[in-house]
Amino acid sequence: MYLINCFFFFAILGFLFESLFFIFIKKPYNSSVLFGPWTTVYGIAFFIITAIGNKIKRYHLKKGLEVFLIFLLNVIVLSILEFVSGELILSFSKVRYWNYENLTWNIDGFICLEISIFWGLCSLLIYYFIYPKVQKFLHKIPKWITFLFIILYVFDVLFMIYKSFYNSFL
Repeated sequence: MYLINCFFFFAILGFLFESLFFIFIKKPYNSSVLFGPWTTVYGIAFFIITAIGNKIKRYHLKKGLEVFLIFLLNVIVLSILEFVSGELILSFSKVRYWNYENLTWNIDGFICLEISIFWGLCSLLIYYFIYPKVQKFLHKIPKWITFLFIILYVFDVLFMIYKSFYNSFL
């Protein structure tokens, strides 16, 4: 249950971050193919960030090197995740939810240097500051709340699949 709570916490946190960011810059935006207050890629990214961080920590490197390697590997792996996610979403739903074509060194508009560096910095913030602060909270979430989130998420995914198939036949 704890890992599921982690997934939902960071999927919702990512959704809220993006929503607040785009409200702040006064630009309508939605990067999620789902309808609920979560963005799946952020839940997945959490597991990547912690796996990379935990693997690097096992080598007991000097702190500066540890931080740099966690940053660099997350830049690479999270950029791959963002690229693959963008391509899959575009091929599945025929909708491009983000486009970085106007930014430096972009690849197909799905990833670019500036955003990749930003994800690397965010991964450090999550790994060293946010996750350690919320671990106890995530352990204390009642099972019924976790089950409720699972049910809502599954219905959301099923509705998205239905909508995608329905739109593809119109």
